[in-house]
Amino acid sequence: MSLEAVLQDDTTRAAVIDDGVAFLQDEVNRRGGVKGKAIQTAYKGFTKMRPGMDRHAIEKLLPAMAPTLDPHYEQAKAAGDVDGYFSSNADTIATDLLEVTDKWADASSNKALKKLYGGVRKMAHGPTAESVPNLVPLIEKHAG
Repeated sequence: MSLEAVLQDDTTRAAVIDDGVAFLQDEVNRRGGVKGKAIQTAYKGFTKMRPGMDRHAIEKLLPAMAPTLDPHYEQAKAAGDVDGYFSSNADTIATDLLEVTDKWADASSNKALKKLYGGVRKMAHGPTAESVPNLVPLIEKHAG
């Protein structure tokens, strides 16, 4: 089943959102070093500026991210190694996902959000690519 199809059911969609929020929080919290601290600070800024912003962002981004991830997941299944595919194509998948968030940020009228996003965007590719392989269990839980 595709991620897009999974999101059509309200109950399943809610579970994907819950898991997405937990995934995002885990990925932010596991970051170390200077970049990790910058990511954690930005995340805290987003959530302080608007409590529940992480959940809201995932709710808004899922409809665009699902069709972005679906072709990668299908190719990974066809290759017979989903984990390997996501690991070896993490840069491409990260680029695709960041295009979704870039469009979302560009369309936002929230100047503070745009400023925060712009501040972390230039260093977002590496951490996003590092997180891509960690998406596999979440995708397989709901679409596998």
